[in-house]
Amino acid sequence: MSGVQQALIIVAIVFFFIPFIVWTITRFRTRVLQRYAPWHRLSVIIAFGTCLPIFLILLLVAILAL
Repeated sequence: MSGVQQALIIVAIVFFFIPFIVWTITRFRTRVLQRYAPWHRLSVIIAFGTCLPIFLILLLVAILAL
């Protein structure tokens, strides 16, 4: 496994965890702080909609680069 593949996999893993971090922050703001904003749901949808496809693309590029 080359250094480029390892870098791609690390970046892909970071993009995989971003939606879960956004979800955790918005859940904390809604449940603990009792502050709901309309952007909470929108931010989670955008995070999952953009980061997970980027994760899959980077993972495929890393795997196909073997």
